[in-house]
Amino acid sequence: MRYPTDGSAAVAALPLAVGDTVRLDVDPNPWTVTAVSAHFAAVTRPVTDRDREEIYAEYDAPDDCDGEGCAHLGCHSDPPNLEGDTIFYSVLDWRNGVRGPCDRIGQGWGDGTYTEAECAAMLAAFEAGQVRVSQRNWTALAVGQHHPVSGSRPAR
Repeated sequence: MRYPTDGSAAVAALPLAVGDTVRLDVDPNPWTVTAVSAHFAAVTRPVTDRDREEIYAEYDAPDDCDGEGCAHLGCHSDPPNLEGDTIFYSVLDWRNGVRGPCDRIGQGWGDGTYTEAECAAMLAAFEAGQVRVSQRNWTALAVGQHHPVSGSRPAR
């Protein structure tokens, strides 16, 4: 299902600043605000061992799978490499009330380090309409908690 882009699901933007932390949806992990623009925010968090277990489990083929005609993910593709200092990112789209990765092929941005500069460049592309939140991998935007960091700087 595609998300509406007519503003009908808009969410009031929080006064976020680089360095703040937020909790999204039911994710128990804090996300760090890495960049903020007029209509978007980029948040990141490290991949945890639990994330790795859950994602790699999706690629375990069932014992009875012969690989022919099976719709199981693990029978047709390799899992992503989540080893080392891998980072998850998400873009908060206040205008459409959604969050998720960008709509580029591979859904990543830059070199995958998601530094403040890289995320600011990504949000500039969002503001310019060059990219948007993926229509395939989005979720409704729900921020559970917002923790401003003392001395954090507005990124607008």
